Amino acid sequence: MTIRNVNYFRACWEILFRDKISQQALISYYLHFKNMIMNTRFYLKALLAVFLFSGLLLSSCKGEDPKPTTCDTTDVSFSGVILPIIEQNCFNGCHSGSNPSGGFTLENYADVKVKVDDARLGGAVQRKDDFVPMPLNMDPLPSCEVDQIVAWIDQGAKDN
Repeated sequence: MTIRNVNYFRACWEILFRDKISQQALISYYLHFKNMIMNTRFYLKALLAVFLFSGLLLSSCKGEDPKPTTCDTTDVSFSGVILPIIEQNCFNGCHSGSNPSGGFTLENYADVKVKVDDARLGGAVQRKDDFVPMPLNMDPLPSCEVDQIVAWIDQGAKDN
């Protein structure tokens, strides 16, 4: 109960014992408190329902990729699609800098094109047999990103 309700209850209690009010007034006070308690129960149930519903909504989004569920593999560009994938997954201390893993960088189009031409980029991200799976010792790239890389290679691996 709120402080306002407690004060109201005290006032009613004092009136009951000081003035010895009628039975009808007593019933009226009882009904008032009963309604107040019922309203409190209703609001608590409604509040509980809101929390449960919001929890379900939040848990349903947990771990999901906020990107759209469709994967656009038409007209894939190097600068708009492929380079951001490579920067996010290959630059993390592996294929960039002065001492890159495997002895090669993937910092620009020319570097990436060399790995496309020798088929190592496509084979590695698709995790084909006889290729070192990339990213190394990590989860595979999302299937959409792999599909975009393969589509870009199939479209001629243009510098666009």
